[in-house]
Amino acid sequence: MTLLVADDLYRFFHVGETEVRALRGASLRVDRGETVALVGASGSGKSTLMACIAGLDDPDGGLVTIDGERMTRRAEDERAALRGCCIGFLAQSRNLFGHLSVSENIRLQLELGGAKDSEKRIGELLSLVGLSERRHARPQTLSGGEAARAGLAVALANDPPLLMAD
Repeated sequence: MTLLVADDLYRFFHVGETEVRALRGASLRVDRGETVALVGASGSGKSTLMACIAGLDDPDGGLVTIDGERMTRRAEDERAALRGCCIGFLAQSRNLFGHLSVSENIRLQLELGGAKDSEKRIGELLSLVGLSERRHARPQTLSGGEAARAGLAVALANDPPLLMAD
């Protein structure tokens, strides 16, 4: 069964008077259970494509559907709700809020996904990524590897059908 369809995506940026065509008719289809790797040179549009798929950026043209729900051309709050339940997104840079502890970052993601009782799930996720002892730590006190694992725990919090790692 199809989980993700990105069809004919276009995304343009303007740098001064120069137009940068980051995406030109990009299309992608991912079925449930399938693993896909986007490989390309730096600046080839991989991160832009992922941002458009996740609803973090609006494409200038084309359509994205996640699990049959349209992601493109929706209000930000609707995209955020769809992202919260259906997409785990692990960004290139740290994707943790610095003013929250590791467990609070996970709890926030769980709440965005509609979870009610989060303590058990937080414990499971921290154990999974080997950070049980760092649950109260702030992101800025984590090593690079710990921060990456904490970000993964956040991305996996709501057991999303689609996990994206940039």
